[in-house]
Amino acid sequence: MSVEKSWKDFLNNQNVEKDIFDYIGSLQEFVGQMRPKTFGEKQQIETAKEYLKEVRKLAKRLETKNDLLEAKINILEHNLSDGEILDG
Repeated sequence: MSVEKSWKDFLNNQNVEKDIFDYIGSLQEFVGQMRPKTFGEKQQIETAKEYLKEVRKLAKRLETKNDLLEAKINILEHNLSDGEILDG
């Protein structure tokens, strides 16, 4: 599969509900299919791959924090609806 076809497929599927990990995976696949012609291009592609790994790690951390905060909000809302939160 050519890089151009992969990129077109990626752009055509944008109207489907995706999360950040879908986009990162698509970019990793796209970058992985690139064929460098020079040593400099090879270094740039390797750097891009490393950056995408770091972005994936950071996104996972953010997702975990978001899940924790949503759980805390649900607890607070539940306590509020039960009248357990005291004024003051």
